[in-house]
Amino acid sequence: MYDPVVSRRLLLSILGISTTAGCMERLSGESESGIRLGSVRIANTTDETHRVDLLIERNNEIVYRDTSEINATDEVWIEPAWSSEPADYDLYFVISGVDELQVANVTNLHEEETAGDCLFADVWIVDGSERSLVMAKDVEEQEEAGCNF
Repeated sequence: MYDPVVSRRLLLSILGISTTAGCMERLSGESESGIRLGSVRIANTTDETHRVDLLIERNNEIVYRDTSEINATDEVWIEPAWSSEPADYDLYFVISGVDELQVANVTNLHEEETAGDCLFADVWIVDGSERSLVMAKDVEEQEEAGCNF
């Protein structure tokens, strides 16, 4: 069962963890490498409604934090309000029913064969799985995906 207090505590606990993660590489605040991250899609492939607490970090700075409710077999798109300059991106999220902090480094998910100037993060809630599937895809692959150029 989803417990908003537990989810908030998990997200608050990552703030302490994330502020030190990668500090040595990111002291300047700007990345020499990285990706251009556009939209983020959370797709619920299950037969149950789920709440997702999501935090997005760009070069170790929080650029998004909110909770979304995603109906069964539905999806939610989060439009980018962050900079379009290349950077390193991390997603921290807690899904109701799993109530475990999950972390995905979107920059590392990017595969060499994925072409395009901008990528979107694709988070899939999968029935019977403790972990969600997270991918990075070219925004050109999905009509709803956008980039903040």
